[in-house]
Amino acid sequence: MRSVYSSHKLRKPIPFWGICGHYPRWFPKREFYLVSAAGLWWDCRGKVVRRRYPSPRTRMFLDGGGFTFFSKQGDYPFSPDEYLKLVEHPYYGYRPLLWAALDYPCEPEIVRSSQSNLDRIEATLDHLSYLKRYATHEGMVPVVQGYTLDERFHCLDRMASAGLTSSFMAIGSLCALPDVKKIDEIVTAIGDYAEKNLSHPVAWHLFGVKTSYFKLTNSTGWPYVFSFDTAAWELGNAGETKNARGQAELEFRFHRYRDRISEILNRPRQVPLTATTI
Repeated sequence: MRSVYSSHKLRKPIPFWGICGHYPRWFPKREFYLVSAAGLWWDCRGKVVRRRYPSPRTRMFLDGGGFTFFSKQGDYPFSPDEYLKLVEHPYYGYRPLLWAALDYPCEPEIVRSSQSNLDRIEATLDHLSYLKRYATHEGMVPVVQGYTLDERFHCLDRMASAGLTSSFMAIGSLCALPDVKKIDEIVTAIGDYAEKNLSHPVAWHLFGVKTSYFKLTNSTGWPYVFSFDTAAWELGNAGETKNARGQAELEFRFHRYRDRISEILNRPRQVPLTATTI
């Protein structure tokens, strides 16, 4: 996967399908999927419990679950060391291909009044630095946080000065934005800023971005996007899978949803000429 980062501007984005609570046997082996740490954490015991997931050879992206945790309880229920154990410990039966560094989302609805977004950005950088220092499993994905563009630029600058950037990074705090054009402005600005100020190219993952974003026919941010995940699909009691009767209907709904996303991604669009350059 990392071998195609340098040519990602010539590709359509890769979708990561949300897996909530279990991994069905019929799930296509060639698909990429995203698992939230929120779905793996047993809060009552304060321990990570083993769920049924596929082998280490599958294409899994582990998300730290920040938005879920901060929305419900205001913080992570585990330490960075416990998160690393979730990523690396053989007991759990798998290791993700990619895993997000623990970040502090900056959506206004989940930020405490006593905290500023700059404080949350510093906390994001502290976690990123710690995880990079002590992780033994590769594939960590730094997450650029902030709500305004200036905050996001500040986060990226701080990451660069600390040597914490990589060739594959993610943009956070997008899922609550209602305007897809605003999302496109953010993605474009971050992509442009990284190209001008970082010493290496970056392919971007968009956390929780709305599928309608990819319906934009004149998107300027599209060329920077390597992958995305969508909360509209979960293999649990939410989104497209709600009230599904049995595994057969669940499988049918997944393939229908996947076909719809593929049709959106394959639509003709106006791609800027700069998209063909690295």
